[in-house]
Amino acid sequence: MNQGENMDLSIAVLSKPGGRAYNEDACGYWSVDQACCCVVSDGLGGYLGGQVASKLVVSTVLKQFASSPGVSRAKLSDFLVNANQALLEEKRLHPELAEMRATMVVLAFDFSDGIANWAHLGDTRLYRFRQGCLQTQTLDHSYLQNMVNLGQLDSSEIRTHPMRNLLLGALGSEAEYMPSIQSQPVTVETGDAYLLCTDGFWQYLQEGEMQAMLIQASSAEDWLNNMETTLLERVQAGNDNYSAIAVWLSASASRPGQDDGENAAMRVGQFEDMTLQGNNNWAEGTLPL
Repeated sequence: MNQGENMDLSIAVLSKPGGRAYNEDACGYWSVDQACCCVVSDGLGGYLGGQVASKLVVSTVLKQFASSPGVSRAKLSDFLVNANQALLEEKRLHPELAEMRATMVVLAFDFSDGIANWAHLGDTRLYRFRQGCLQTQTLDHSYLQNMVNLGQLDSSEIRTHPMRNLLLGALGSEAEYMPSIQSQPVTVETGDAYLLCTDGFWQYLQEGEMQAMLIQASSAEDWLNNMETTLLERVQAGNDNYSAIAVWLSASASRPGQDDGENAAMRVGQFEDMTLQGNNNWAEGTLPL
């Protein structure tokens, strides 16, 4: 099915340090007419280490997708493997970053076939909505999620539990890691919406609230802004960094605002230059694609 060819893709991006002095989150996307990839990552390991880890994960995945777009399970697995290897190599070159790790979630679209797929590791999440209703929610790789799976904890308790940040998987480790990868791509439809976000974002928003705000919103940006407003009403001093990408698919004969492949490649090239130069745009955690 070529449903994706008749869709308008709208993306909104948000990344803030919250109550912290620095932002260890990173997020970004790469898009052309026939394909799109969105990535959100939460860096671990303290100042510098966490910042380096999350940005390296996002840049590694987006560059690989830009050079060879795809949404298969094997392709997404390669993205994760290469991001992990990039972190290990960076730690080898810079021993002071030995403790850095990163969670991540990646969402990839193939509009020529009208399909999407995703993968994640850690507690950075993806939510998929269809016609305003929540259809899919990724499950964290965490101690508390395991307790929920075993029936020892209610899922509603995860957000406030004192052990909420105890993860069972993250990129940047020599040990075997087990990411979750959607087994088969799903068909995309007009009216679909996706939310990718770090724990500093979803911690303050219930899934029902995300859904209600989606129904009321006029755009992806409006949806993201309304969720942030609610988040800011609830945070306490010193709250974690928070980042999110909202994706909307709506009916359209064309997808205005999307560049052709040549222009998209130019943006990737500009991003590579900024990576090397340590551009100040890094401070907000979003990658300038």
